[in-house]
Amino acid sequence: MYIYTILSLLFRIFVLVGLGLFLKKINLIDDKIQQGLSKLLVNVFLPASVLVSASNPFEAEMVNEIIVTGIVSLIYFGLISLLFIFVLRKIPFKMSKDKQNVFSVLIIYANTAFLGYPLTENLLGSKAIILGVIHNILWSLFFFTIGISIIKGESSVKFLSIIKNPVTISAILTLIIYLSPSRLPAIINTVLTDIGNLVTPLSMMLVGATLSGTTLKALLRDPYSILVAVFRLLIIPISAIFLLKIFNIPELAYKTLIIMLALPSGSMVAIHASLFNKEADFAASSVSLNTALFAVTFPLILFLMNL
Repeated sequence: MYIYTILSLLFRIFVLVGLGLFLKKINLIDDKIQQGLSKLLVNVFLPASVLVSASNPFEAEMVNEIIVTGIVSLIYFGLISLLFIFVLRKIPFKMSKDKQNVFSVLIIYANTAFLGYPLTENLLGSKAIILGVIHNILWSLFFFTIGISIIKGESSVKFLSIIKNPVTISAILTLIIYLSPSRLPAIINTVLTDIGNLVTPLSMMLVGATLSGTTLKALLRDPYSILVAVFRLLIIPISAIFLLKIFNIPELAYKTLIIMLALPSGSMVAIHASLFNKEADFAASSVSLNTALFAVTFPLILFLMNL
C-alpha cells in the first residue's frame, strides 16, 4: 500500500519537473516568467493552500496530540537551525558562503506540504492531517524568517518579515480558525482550494525550469548534494525515531512527526534560491536527487518506526 503511494507521488513529481525543464528548454518559460511565477507562488498560491487546512473539523481528543506535535516541531526547527547556524557553518567546507547557506536550508526544511500531506493521510488516516498542518505552520514560521535569512546570507533574522510575509500570516490565521468554533464560508474555502491546487504543479515545474541549466552527470557528481540527502533522508529521521521513542510521545504524533522529518528537501528552498539568485542550480539538483533517493530510504524509515 505505502509502496504504491510513494511511487505514484514520485511519478507525479518527476513528470511535473520534466515538464518544467522541457518548457524552459523551448523557451516557453524564460527567466522573467520564472521569476514572476516564483513570486506568485510564494505570495498568492501557497498562502491560499495553507488557509484551506483551517476547514478541518476540531476534535477535543486531538488536543494532546496537537500540543505534543507543536512542541516537538518547535524544538526541532529551533535546535537544528542553531546547529547549522553556529556549528556546521563554522566547519571549513570547500563551498562558497552562498552554497553553504543553501546546503543548510536544504537539510533543515523538508517537502512537508506536497509529499507530507498525502503520505500522512494515506498511511495514518485523516486525523493525522491536522498534525501535519501544525508541523507545517511551524515550518512556515521558521522558513520565512530564519530560513530565508540564511539563503540571503543575512547576518541577522528579520522577525518583522513574519508580519509582512503572506505565508506566515496565513499559517497563523489557519491555526486561529482551526481552534475557533467558526469556519470560513464554503464559497471562500472553494476559491482558496482552487488557488491552492496550483501550488504542487507550479512548484515542481519551477524546479524543473531551474534544472534546465544542469545535467544528469552534474546531478550525481556533486558530493554536497549527496551529503544533503544523507542528512535529510537518514540522519535526521533515524535520530528522531530513537529520541521520540525515549520520550514515549502519543502514537499518532510520533508517526506523523517521523513521516514529516523523513521527507526530501522542500521545493520551496529551490524556488527561493532561484528567487534570490543564490546557488539555484545546486538547490534544484539537490531537491531532485534526494527526492529520487526518497523512494529507497522511506520504506527503511517506516520499518524502523514499526509502521
